[in-house]
Amino acid sequence: LHRPARPIRHDRASIARQRERDAAILRAAKLRRIMKAYDTNKSGKLEREQLVKLLTDMDSSTPVGQEPSQDEVDWVLKLADEEGDGCVNLQELEVAV
Repeated sequence: LHRPARPIRHDRASIARQRERDAAILRAAKLRRIMKAYDTNKSGKLEREQLVKLLTDMDSSTPVGQEPSQDEVDWVLKLADEEGDGCVNLQELEVAV
């Protein structure tokens, strides 16, 4: 016996859930691209100098090329570095940026 396929739900809640899934996929892809670009030694983590380069490149509120202060980098690491190794891995990167 063949059952007909269930109709696709297009209610607001299911559309919102799909948009959230799509956004999460795009965020994850963006984070992987960032990690690949700045993890120049392929360690799987952004070390302090790599993180400084990333933050410098991302900051649009200061003159181009101006590095963040040591305090600013320390603050980002305090928030993001859950492993406490002084680096930012892929999972921690979302908090850092």
